[in-house]
Amino acid sequence: MSVFSAVHALMATATLSLAGHVSAPPALASGSCPAEHPSTRQMAVSFLTLDAHAPSRTETGTLGIDPAALRLLNDTQDAAVCQRLNSDLGAAGQYGSWQWSYYTAGGFYFVSIRSTKAQRLGPLPLLVYDASLNRIGGYAM
Repeated sequence: MSVFSAVHALMATATLSLAGHVSAPPALASGSCPAEHPSTRQMAVSFLTLDAHAPSRTETGTLGIDPAALRLLNDTQDAAVCQRLNSDLGAAGQYGSWQWSYYTAGGFYFVSIRSTKAQRLGPLPLLVYDASLNRIGGYAM
């Protein structure tokens, strides 16, 4: 499932639609790690700290991860991981009005997805992967 399918699925659960806002993903760019955006780290921190997300942390096994341990993935250390995440998401860090960043902490990977539009369409997705890069959850933030 591409990130665009995941966004559609999350938005559908929030009774919102991205119809007309997201089309087919572009051909993949290089396997480079995407840049950090101001709100993407905060989304991951919120997932790891807010009481409202405790059931999701329990479900994914991420309960107790210190948000200070979040590290942005980079090309020097994490090129292969970023390439796998780019492949899973169907694009490398940005498509249309969607941008995302990759983080790791406690043996897990987090993909925080944000909209660049001034007016959000609804909740934004945060994807959680295990150490083997299996997607184990997607959550509306």
